[in-house]
Amino acid sequence: MTDLPTTARAIVIGGGIVGASVAYHLGKLGWTDTVLLERKKLTSGTTFHAAGLVGQLRTSANITQLLGHSVALYKGLEAETGLQTGWKMNGGLRLACNADRWTEVKRQATTAHSFGLEMHLLTPKEAQDLWPLMTIDDLVGAAYLPETAAIAAQDRLAAAAPNIVTVRTGAMLRETRALMDRASAA
Repeated sequence: MTDLPTTARAIVIGGGIVGASVAYHLGKLGWTDTVLLERKKLTSGTTFHAAGLVGQLRTSANITQLLGHSVALYKGLEAETGLQTGWKMNGGLRLACNADRWTEVKRQATTAHSFGLEMHLLTPKEAQDLWPLMTIDDLVGAAYLPETAAIAAQDRLAAAAPNIVTVRTGAMLRETRALMDRASAA
């Protein structure tokens, strides 16, 4: 087991995508004495189950802005760190198969535009042109968000966190499997 430091400015508990992100951002702020503790292996918890889809549009302007920050971060992370993240901006479709859903999608497009996001309303044929495997017999309309993206599993990014944090931001990262043992011994 790696010895843990006796002091730290910040201790982040949990080595999933959120914990790795917190450690990363603290390092970017210049915090060089941050410790990340994980009870097993980085990303072995709920992050392991994440699909990796990164959409931006939400009903809240604040959450939409936060997700926009995530997209900007993911876009530049490979260039910043030299580590592959599997980032792919492939766009996303929102489908409407009835009039009520079509009304909802059109409202979402208005919301997207008010938040400064690009979102295009499409005919069923235009949607099928983007995804040819789709049948459009019952499709009323669709919306396309070109900046929806995927990362080749969130665990890939979080697994790169030790290098991002230590190499790029100078923060200290420790992974220990005996966190619970150590805590119970204290």
